[in-house]
Amino acid sequence: MRVRFGVAFCSFFVLVIVCSCCLVYETVEYHVSLNPDGKSGTIHIKYTNIESSDDDTVKQNDDFEELLSNWKGDKYLLERMNEGVYLKKRDLTLSHGILVWQETGIFSDVQKMKDGLSYEDSTHITMAKDETILSTNGVVVISKDSTVVMWPPHTVDFKIKIQQKDFKPTSDFVSKFKSLKKGM
Repeated sequence: MRVRFGVAFCSFFVLVIVCSCCLVYETVEYHVSLNPDGKSGTIHIKYTNIESSDDDTVKQNDDFEELLSNWKGDKYLLERMNEGVYLKKRDLTLSHGILVWQETGIFSDVQKMKDGLSYEDSTHITMAKDETILSTNGVVVISKDSTVVMWPPHTVDFKIKIQQKDFKPTSDFVSKFKSLKKGM
């Protein structure tokens, strides 16, 4: 079963950590670099302050176990490969007292990752109402009812950092992760 990790906010960037329920994050950073061919490249994604938003402790435990499975198991690697990304590195760590997920991968065709991107065309994403752009190398256009980030044709380097406005975790994954690390 696949449920998106966060709110689907665009047609290009792919939300990658999937779980059976209610994982939430405070910020997410995407960095996509295209090679000179305009098709292949690298992707780096970083989620910070990963927790569960479920009130049920059993479901929180399920969320945590799913996160650990994504970190150490092969199923997640195969899912990402089916999405067009070969992961070269994935890591779950504690940094400044919060849980951080990072992954780096390569892709042969950015359109296999997600339809809608072409090196020859402009790229734009529309932000969800519960998201704030913290930084980007794109052009931000704010209108009455939406915020859009745009990159011109022939862009080869896409960067964006987004914060969830209503980040409300109900779990304590940091304590669980510290206990896990002590046992390793």
